[in-house]
Amino acid sequence: MKKLIKQSILFIAICLFVIKGLLFWENSLISKNANFQLPSTTENVLFGHSHSECAFNDSLITNFKNLSNSGESYFYILPKVKNIVSQNPQIKNVFIEFTNNQITTNMDNWIWGEKLMSSRLALHSPFMNSEDHFVLIKNNPTEYFNSLSVSFNKKFTRIWDADYDFTDEMGAYKKLTICKVDSILEAKKNNDSINQSYSQFSTTNITYLKKIIEYCQSNNKNIFLVRSPQHKKYSGIQNENIFDSIREKEFASIPFLDFNDFELDKEDYADLEHLNFKGANKFSRWFNVYFKNDLH
Repeated sequence: MKKLIKQSILFIAICLFVIKGLLFWENSLISKNANFQLPSTTENVLFGHSHSECAFNDSLITNFKNLSNSGESYFYILPKVKNIVSQNPQIKNVFIEFTNNQITTNMDNWIWGEKLMSSRLALHSPFMNSEDHFVLIKNNPTEYFNSLSVSFNKKFTRIWDADYDFTDEMGAYKKLTICKVDSILEAKKNNDSINQSYSQFSTTNITYLKKIIEYCQSNNKNIFLVRSPQHKKYSGIQNENIFDSIREKEFASIPFLDFNDFELDKEDYADLEHLNFKGANKFSRWFNVYFKNDLH
């Protein structure tokens, strides 16, 4: 019986060693060959989630690239920033979306929740360090280890296909053609209470925003926090006092470009927190002029 137990333990240990070795091999190979190079004219880059993804039409903004991606927290934005900045020395300015819902505890679900971890891990794990992996293991070990198999298969396919180009996977402007403002406001009439998650904040997401800023500063990049336009009746802005206090306490030295109250018509919104293409075009054309005149 003891011999069987020892053999079982040895077998498990060997399996874990082999798995760890394969993961290290995958991550090292992908990290070494990964391509994040942007056009040489791209001097300005924007990172964020769906708010900035839908607000900044980079085809209307000079030398500007929108790399925002829906549902992406600062935890996964950090490795993107490191790769983009390190492989594109022509970049001068880095814009980071900083808005009300990015401080909420819901961001924790975007980091280690079941819905997003497997896809994010498959894309970003080659560029994450041990501290990053520990954050996921500590907060959701079951989903982390479940996600490893998905991540391993996707990375192996990438290696098999010699597909090391990440430039089309980092995010882009998203054109929305809908306008659901009226129907949403009608539904809100009898349900206008604040979501409890809006009254609390995610220390992890805020910590990783600090890491992004520190990295950009250490590489001599100008960094700006930016808030995209939001409808005045969007419930997510009910935490404005907490949002302001965190910004003033943690990021007071970072320029904050606040376009939350940018004047738009109802028809310019897809919903209460995202612009549709009409609003994005109006805002982006204005921002292009503002950027040239006030930020250069």
